[in-house]
Amino acid sequence: MSIRVTKVVYNIYRAGNVMADTRTAKELKEYSKTLRKNDNLRWKKFMARCEKLKEEGHSFQERAHSAIVSELISMKHGRVAERIFNEKLLKKPHLLSLNVINSMMRYHAKEKGAEKQAYLFTMMLDRGFDPDVVTFTEVIKCQVLLGNESNALDAYEEAKRRGVRPDAHLLCALIPVLSEQNVEKILKEMQRLGIDARNTYFTASLIENCAARPPHREADPSRAEVYFKSAIKIDTHAFRSLLWVYVSSRDVKGAFGVLDRAHDMKIRLTTDTLRQFVKLCIVAMRETVVSEGVKVQCLDRCVRIYEACPPDYRLSRETLELFVEVGDLVGFRKYLGLHMLQGLMITPTITALCARANLPPPRQTSFDRGNHLATWKVGK
Repeated sequence: MSIRVTKVVYNIYRAGNVMADTRTAKELKEYSKTLRKNDNLRWKKFMARCEKLKEEGHSFQERAHSAIVSELISMKHGRVAERIFNEKLLKKPHLLSLNVINSMMRYHAKEKGAEKQAYLFTMMLDRGFDPDVVTFTEVIKCQVLLGNESNALDAYEEAKRRGVRPDAHLLCALIPVLSEQNVEKILKEMQRLGIDARNTYFTASLIENCAARPPHREADPSRAEVYFKSAIKIDTHAFRSLLWVYVSSRDVKGAFGVLDRAHDMKIRLTTDTLRQFVKLCIVAMRETVVSEGVKVQCLDRCVRIYEACPPDYRLSRETLELFVEVGDLVGFRKYLGLHMLQGLMITPTITALCARANLPPPRQTSFDRGNHLATWKVGK
């Protein structure tokens, strides 16, 4: 996804300034046109989502809002999507659908927003929607991220009580937080339901089950390696989970080994996965005493990750924080300039990092309305 497309959509809905209904069609058309030009695959998925909603009998306004809310969440503009949902869709019940509610459940799962998920769950029941397997999968994912095994199992039991048939995604989402005894129960349940456990998501879930869950469980990299080697197919999901095990155990050398193996097997890791490694390096610099050689290795690998990935605010922010922790102010200035050239946001966090590096905060010098990009400059 190019910066231009992201900025176009973000500019339409920024700061809660939702366009009026009479302009929705025009803005949606412009968005679709720009998306087709810059990312044809995502455009096809976007239009397919609109067509699916049309076949289900939804109005154009509902199709427009549901599709854009889902698209914004997939583009990591969840706060903007949440504002549209609260200010536009909740006030007009005829625009609501189970698809858009599940999209918001997915966003709150990633943000560990259990209370907001509970509110959405109650709201959907009050408005006559029946939660489906996707709804319960997102509830379980949220509880797994929070490390609440009992709550995750309660959600699973509630799904069965409501007659929702568990699928592979729901059961795989449940595994990472479970004890070994409960994992055996889930395996038996999968066999009873006729669900094939020989898939990459299941292997990744078993590997992630070996990660640390403080304060109840410590990481077990050796067991994770056994699951990893026994996988039928080793792909990006397996590497992501294995890297997370080493990150949770604060093992920098082990994480280096995972990245090297992924590189040797020519498996491309996602930006979010690589961000976990950068965060581990920051924690290692801050909480432990590391040699100068390890510092140089961490910084070199993180810089290569940054330069190989598409522009991403969170990855850029954490790379800049690593430069501050290492004390490389020359590198900090260089990559701060690259951050601004890529049109990424200047937030209070970036301003605070500038203060730690003894630099004045960036200031906006111009704004290109055609590309929706701001030009920033450090200092006067």
